[in-house]
Amino acid sequence: DRGARAVWNVAKGNVFSILLITLLYVIIVVVGWFLILVPGIYLSIACSLAYAADCFSGENAFKAIGTSIRLTLGNWWRTFALFFVSYFIMLAIVNIINIPAGVGQWLYDNFADREYQSVAEYYAQDNGVGPIMGVVMALALAFSMVTSAFVLVMQAFYFHSLNEKSSGKGMLAKIESIEKEEVDSDSEGDDSAAYAY
Repeated sequence: DRGARAVWNVAKGNVFSILLITLLYVIIVVVGWFLILVPGIYLSIACSLAYAADCFSGENAFKAIGTSIRLTLGNWWRTFALFFVSYFIMLAIVNIINIPAGVGQWLYDNFADREYQSVAEYYAQDNGVGPIMGVVMALALAFSMVTSAFVLVMQAFYFHSLNEKSSGKGMLAKIESIEKEEVDSDSEGDDSAAYAY
């Protein structure tokens, strides 16, 4: 099963949880902003990985927010910097892509016949500009949406990195102890085989 139906089958299990996370996130951040600016900024970054926690760990909304806060606790500045840079890159790309639409608006503002009351009326006239600007604006919007996925992909990678760092502590020691046990059991087996002859 491929295509939109497969995507929907996967997504529908997370829709309610994502909506609940969004509601809780907004409430937490708004309360933080009302308390003073600093708690709002802190909480908006601390809760920012909740969507990834929900999608990748299958946690409910409350646990996903708790996981996000736990993961960002010792990594708040790094998380803030990563989000700041990724949003800056995304906004720069979106603004560059929207330059043609801005140029079209500037041309209308400065050179359009003033008998038209709005940009839509100007583009609707039969001069060929309307369809071209429509295509340019549609492409800019589509590319803007694709570019916004950059931030989501960054969140997913960062969530996995922090989650591995957090839950993977001691994992190397466990692997090495298993390896040592196997080596010890192999060497004991070799010794007993040598004595059997």
